[in-house]
Amino acid sequence: MVKAIKIKRAERADIPIIFNFIKQLAEHGKLSNQMVATEEVLEKRLFSSKVYAEVILGYIDQKPVGFAMYSYSFSTLYAKPILYLVNIFVEPDYRHQGIANKLLVNLAQIAKEQQCCRIEWSAQEWNSTAIKFYNKIGAEELSDWRIYRMSDGCLDALANQQS
Repeated sequence: MVKAIKIKRAERADIPIIFNFIKQLAEHGKLSNQMVATEEVLEKRLFSSKVYAEVILGYIDQKPVGFAMYSYSFSTLYAKPILYLVNIFVEPDYRHQGIANKLLVNLAQIAKEQQCCRIEWSAQEWNSTAIKFYNKIGAEELSDWRIYRMSDGCLDALANQQS
């Protein structure tokens, strides 16, 4: 029997669900030791006057089983927004049932509504299952771009320099 998959935008009351998914995502990526997010901080960053990211939730038969968190950046060449997929996660017991695909379809619809020129995201090299899925849906791997990150001491040192 095919189960009904439903996608909905997260609301403030969904913070515990989102937080639970983030904890599972951290465990899956072996990053639990780096997780400092709390429900209180998520509520402030997702549902206050300045929103930093948005979330959609995937349900099967009224049970939340996955989520996608996204934000926006901007393309200078197109002068249009870019929907940036921060994270997508489906609970292990519910994978291979079309939930991730439905989440991405919903994100594509949001991107079109917001007149985005594209959706972008990154994938960790070790996550071959995700990479195969992204290739299957037709996503383009950008081999000529590198992702850079500045955090902790490096970020502090640069921010403290005189401009």
